[in-house]
Amino acid sequence: MSAESHDLTGISSEQGSTIVSATSTQDTPVKNSADSCFAHGEKRVDAADIMITIAQLSMNQNDVAKETTDLMNKLILREKVFSTAVNDFQAHCTQVLENVEDDARQIRASATAEAALLVAEAKKEIETWEAEKVKLALMNRFDGKVKLDVGGHRFTTSLTTLRRFPDTMIGAMFSGRHAFQLDDEGITSATIAAASSEASDLLSNAKMETEVWELEKERLSHIKSFESKIKLDVGGVKFTTSLTTLRRFPDTMIGAMFSGRHAFQLDDEGYYFIDRDGTHFRYILNFLRSPETFLCELTGPALNEFKNECDYYALNELMFPFKPVSATIQVDFP
Repeated sequence: MSAESHDLTGISSEQGSTIVSATSTQDTPVKNSADSCFAHGEKRVDAADIMITIAQLSMNQNDVAKETTDLMNKLILREKVFSTAVNDFQAHCTQVLENVEDDARQIRASATAEAALLVAEAKKEIETWEAEKVKLALMNRFDGKVKLDVGGHRFTTSLTTLRRFPDTMIGAMFSGRHAFQLDDEGITSATIAAASSEASDLLSNAKMETEVWELEKERLSHIKSFESKIKLDVGGVKFTTSLTTLRRFPDTMIGAMFSGRHAFQLDDEGYYFIDRDGTHFRYILNFLRSPETFLCELTGPALNEFKNECDYYALNELMFPFKPVSATIQVDFP
């Protein structure tokens, strides 16, 4: 408050109280102080200072209320943010825990499957090794030097010689996979005599297979190689077509003729001669070229002649397939 004193002689105590009440109705201490001052009959009061003080107190009170409101809002906001963060963290922890449990289950399942597989493989290897040990035990029964009695004829040879060709009968006999008994002189006699009959049968079968193969080789050697472009002379009518067309249906006569399995001679002009009527052969070639779109326009005697030629080339079932006739349609057969 200012040190100077202002003369407020004209202001009564009732007027001073009215001024204080009008300026700050909420500032009870100031109001009471002013009322007390005027009540004691003080006449010299600095009104300006009082008004400034009252204004300052009012402003400070508003600022405090505003700051308090701001702090409360900030606290509420921070509480919401903290609560959201806690919830998110809890959800994240729950998800991480679930993921860890899933991974643990998968790892246990995978480890169990791998362990089962390893156990199965180990058992298989053990079985293989046991079989190999048995095989080795059988093989070790033979010495490096072997004495043989083959039908009363005695021989001495090495085990290496007898096993030179393991896929043969003699190689299998001394592979160690078969039981062999030695006689009193250490000679394999009875078993060899019995096995010799089997060897004879095998040799006979091998000879038979060799003869069949020789015949097949001879047949293959006679297969003729054709050019891709073929010239034909069918009963004096000449045509030119491709080897692919003639081989379209290999199970027919025309397909077999040009399969290469039959002898075919060219004439002096480079034509293959077929001793058949060539009048309708072009229809056969057209069918072989485009069987899907082929249409026969022949009728009457010409159609019968054409069917005879198709029958010779074994094309009747392909060119004239059977078609069921409806019961409502009357068909007159010649």
